[in-house]
Amino acid sequence: MPPAAAPATTTTTAVVAPTTTTTVTSPPLGSGSHQGVLEPPAQRSSSVGFTGTGAMQVSVVWSGPTYLTMQVSCPSGTQNVGGSSAMAASLPDASGSCLATVSEPTSESTALTYTITIGPAGG
Repeated sequence: MPPAAAPATTTTTAVVAPTTTTTVTSPPLGSGSHQGVLEPPAQRSSSVGFTGTGAMQVSVVWSGPTYLTMQVSCPSGTQNVGGSSAMAASLPDASGSCLATVSEPTSESTALTYTITIGPAGG
């Protein structure tokens, strides 16, 4: 009796396409421009919360010569600025939950609308 034939061996090679991963970084929560209103004497301040991500800048502009102040509080510290038509706070490390509060001193009594812009420093 002749020897049995060996079973045939089949080799399958799978071709895998390369995978590309793209990481899209979303802007920090609360970043961008926000409008606020101050209507003294009932409302002398307004706040915007945001999530800081490293070096950030918070700027405010409004019309007219009314003096306003802004306090930006983050876990790494607090910064206070003031101005008569615009102001900005540069935060070297704004990591974490932050709050920007725009206030009109009691010596002022003008109702106004302002725009606060929150974003990366230098951007």
